[in-house]
Amino acid sequence: MRVVAAVAAAVLLLSACAPKEGTVSQGSGSAAVAPPPAAPAKTPTWGERYTWPDGLAIEVAQPQVCKPGEYAMPQNMKRAVKVKVTVVNGMDKQFDVGPLSFGLDAQFAGAKAERVIDVNGPCDGTGLDGGTVLPGKTFSFEESFAVDAKQGELQLSFEPTFGKAKAIYVGAA
Repeated sequence: MRVVAAVAAAVLLLSACAPKEGTVSQGSGSAAVAPPPAAPAKTPTWGERYTWPDGLAIEVAQPQVCKPGEYAMPQNMKRAVKVKVTVVNGMDKQFDVGPLSFGLDAQFAGAKAERVIDVNGPCDGTGLDGGTVLPGKTFSFEESFAVDAKQGELQLSFEPTFGKAKAIYVGAA
């Protein structure tokens, strides 16, 4: 009997520690945070809002093609796209954007998509600058990625803090 009770307690403890999935809804472009819908989570795409259970949310705008400057890195890229990410803080505490933007993982057509470094050029992003978002406020940043010449599938993975469920956006770029 003690073994059964110990196993049940361990299962409950582990399930409480597991990252919880968020929800996806239409993006609003405003700071107002509506309660998440009851629909099950799905993979979000451009223009939709992903909300974690604690109220933190992000929206990712449709990627826009940008032409890198002469000295942009990586060199000899075929094409670059820039995305705008908006963080919506629906929590009751402040949120530091740094880990979210620094840990952003991008893939294009099933391969790693490199960040574009284009200081003062058209593809210059501000993602690594970070910022603090107070409760009820928003913060936006942009990131650019080197992709193939032809349109394909872009996947962006966001993890706001270690161990929190990832929001993975997928769509054409």
